[in-house]
Amino acid sequence: MMIGKQDIFAIESSIFEAYEGLGQMALGCFVIHVGGRGFGFRDPDATILATAFNGVRRRIAERGSHRSPLPTDADAARIALAFSHQNYMGKVDDAELYGIQWPQFFKALNSNGCVWAPDGEEGFDDCSRVLQFDENDTVRLIAFHDTVGYQVDAGSLRDVRLPQDDFYKILQEWHTRFESEWMSRPKVA
Repeated sequence: MMIGKQDIFAIESSIFEAYEGLGQMALGCFVIHVGGRGFGFRDPDATILATAFNGVRRRIAERGSHRSPLPTDADAARIALAFSHQNYMGKVDDAELYGIQWPQFFKALNSNGCVWAPDGEEGFDDCSRVLQFDENDTVRLIAFHDTVGYQVDAGSLRDVRLPQDDFYKILQEWHTRFESEWMSRPKVA
């Protein structure tokens, strides 16, 4: 199932095997498309989908609260590099991004729910990173892949803005359709 437009923003998922329990829901794949590139494994059995389902529900409920401490015109490549380094190399006290030390930047992104992927599931173990910023009436998505040494694969970097209503409509449609698909499937105990 694909909801949205891959060249801007879309969510792709498939159910390989459905489960009775809400804690797992299904085994399948969950891919976030940003600017024409997919982020996340597309393998049919890449991840347990309850994490994605519940994460999308939380994003919808917290609409407007995914705020960045940075200016809205902050450079996507600098944001990606700071996130990658702080996330994986630990405390880098002397590095700053627009006057904010990297640890404070990283803490703000996590506390504001700006980090969409990885979200603790195996589906993003391909080094995919997706950040979401709610900016007034728009949503900004910055997506990229890490490389060895926690650098950013420059060819993977995507920076997309779309109307907030369009973004959350895609989330809601995916959430509703996924739940319907899961409910209609035969379940494995």
